Amino acid sequence: MVYANFGFNLRFNKVSFYGDLNYNNRDFSVNSYTQYYRPSYAQVQVNYNFTPDFYIALALQHFTGELRTKTVMDDGSYHSVTNTRHKECCLRPWILIRYTFRKNQKRKIKLEKVLNSYEKGISIEREK
Repeated sequence: MVYANFGFNLRFNKVSFYGDLNYNNRDFSVNSYTQYYRPSYAQVQVNYNFTPDFYIALALQHFTGELRTKTVMDDGSYHSVTNTRHKECCLRPWILIRYTFRKNQKRKIKLEKVLNSYEKGISIEREK
């Protein structure tokens, strides 16, 4: 069984490039195995930042093609082979336009207001 996860993140001024690829060739269980013919997840994305709060993104999901699997089950006298095409995992381009409204963006948030734990051993404050 081979499992690989690749990713990249590049940034040049106002343009960012991202990519993810997850690949698994087989999964095994007691009575069966599943063979994957393409990566289970593959995406590339380009972002252009007009301002720190406003950007547009262009992406291609499943750019390696439709996910296909073959499952073989063998349990004594029972034998089954299933070929599956996952139509929801096919080439899917999308565009995103995002604007973030920020209130009091220059004001700092104190950590004691964010992390409020009374359990012993997980506090961010130093023990006295």
